[in-house]
Amino acid sequence: MPLKKYAVFSSHHRAASIPLRINAYDAPFGPTRWAATFSDMTPTELVTAFTTALAAAHAQGRDAFLHGPDHSPLGAVEPLLVQD
Repeated sequence: MPLKKYAVFSSHHRAASIPLRINAYDAPFGPTRWAATFSDMTPTELVTAFTTALAAAHAQGRDAFLHGPDHSPLGAVEPLLVQD
């Protein structure tokens, strides 16, 4: 069974506020690592550029593009916690 790194969800319903959503995962059935959503107001060129870049990176096996570097969840506040 292939390891799924991302999933594409599409809604063709007129009432859907987010007709296209792309989620990246570390492992099948794992938590979402990142997500991109596109509404019906998103320019087609932007969606095309995003999905083209994603497909090219996937073809090259570049997991860094899908997952990015690991960061501490406290990275944004760690400088504030340093005591002088």
